[in-house]
Amino acid sequence: TGGSTVIIIGDNFFDGLQVVFGTMLVWSELITSHAIRVQTPPRHIPGVVEVTLSYKSKMFCKGAPGRFVYVSLSEPTIDYGFQRLGKLVPRHPGDPEKLPKEIVLKRAADLAEALYSMPRNNQLGLSSPRSPPVPQNMTGFNTYTGQLAVSVQDNANGQWPTDGFFF
Repeated sequence: TGGSTVIIIGDNFFDGLQVVFGTMLVWSELITSHAIRVQTPPRHIPGVVEVTLSYKSKMFCKGAPGRFVYVSLSEPTIDYGFQRLGKLVPRHPGDPEKLPKEIVLKRAADLAEALYSMPRNNQLGLSSPRSPPVPQNMTGFNTYTGQLAVSVQDNANGQWPTDGFFF
């Protein structure tokens, strides 16, 4: 939905550099010559947008743009998925009638890990990556800041090339 803080990592960043999410231009905050911080612009439709850089109306990275994914956890399909998962995960004494989404996801992940670790037909269990534990104070998803790697190159004559930023 927008409003997330994103740190873009790269080289040769400078003050005044702007970031374009799809068609929305936003100002960046220069942290160092290797990192800029931006707030993602609002967007009401989930999906992927291209991320490019701009300086004084000149676009960079158009040949190899970065990507940013807008998600909405309130979409009917997500809520429907949580409803379905909520019926499948183990229930414990004292659980509320409707489990919080974080608990549903944790229990679903625990269940999937348990299923993958069970032997099948006298073979070793499937290996799968283990998820880190969910902190008790976690109130929602996307509580982290994202990082997008970028490289900005300056050519020999000191001019910024048209495709000088690489994602």
